[in-house]
Order: sequence, then C-alpha cells, then structure tokens
Amino acid sequence: MALLIAGTTLFVFDVVVGPAGALIAGGAVLVLLLSYWLVVPLRLTRRAENAASPS
Repeated sequence: MALLIAGTTLFVFDVVVGPAGALIAGGAVLVLLLSYWLVVPLRLTRRAENAASPS
C-alpha cells in the first residue's frame, strides 16, 4: 500500500513539477509511510505492555 501511494505521488509530481520534484516528493512520502508503519505498532505494543504490567 505504501508503494502504491508513493508511486502515485511520484507520477503526479513528475507530470506537474518534473522528475527532480517527483523524486523528492515520492521519497518523502515513502519514508513517512514506512516510518509510520514501523513506529505506530511499536508504540502500541509498548503501551499494551505497560498497561499489562503491574505498577
């Protein structure tokens, strides 16, 4: 899904702005989506572990 969104962004920016802007925008979107894909589950796991452990 992240590749599809980044590829669509790359295509649109390539048509509208040009290849340099497309690579920057597509790369930024890909990095953002992949970081969310990694960070959000890790944070949810840590919250669940903290909530489950007795204080």
